Amino acid sequence: MSLINLGVNATKAGEKTAALAPTREGVELYRELVEADPVKRLPGFASGLNNLGSRLSLAGEQWEALSFLREAVDIRRALVEVDPIAYRAELATTLSNASSQFALVGEVPAALAFAHEAVEILRGHARADPVAYLPAFARCLWRLACVQSAHGMLERADARREVLAAMDESCGIYRSLAAEWPGIYAEEYEVMAKARESLVGGD
Repeated sequence: MSLINLGVNATKAGEKTAALAPTREGVELYRELVEADPVKRLPGFASGLNNLGSRLSLAGEQWEALSFLREAVDIRRALVEVDPIAYRAELATTLSNASSQFALVGEVPAALAFAHEAVEILRGHARADPVAYLPAFARCLWRLACVQSAHGMLERADARREVLAAMDESCGIYRSLAAEWPGIYAEEYEVMAKARESLVGGD
């Protein structure tokens, strides 16, 4: 997976175009390995597809990004059927990524369905192991609220309360995380709090 990791590192450095070539190559090489040994290689392949989808989205290749993320979701669903304890949290992460991608291409029903599914999976994980899963749960909640608000649900009286509930629950979790680990979560909490204020004001 070194080529895929190189793609991730390039993106972190802000080199979106540079990230694509090694990540694509890594995914295609991994695809060949999966054909030879699917049991061993499928989890890593799904991670590579998820990374490539995210890189493509950053580069503006929205439909291609969605195709890789959907493939990653399908693989992780299959892995959950085999071992739900090991793979449900990873499925939730990819569902959440795919939900944003569906929203970017205007597929709102799919975006909302994937986002809700991701939230419900991670809600259960966060209850069982809050230290490990609360941050991911809060991010998925926030992403759900962003998808909802981007498609007019804040302006609909019947949906506004649901959007605000997701935002407030996410911000509340991040407020607690920032209080306990300010060096890790304070900046992210401030971004969320300001975004909420700009979207909904004092509601």
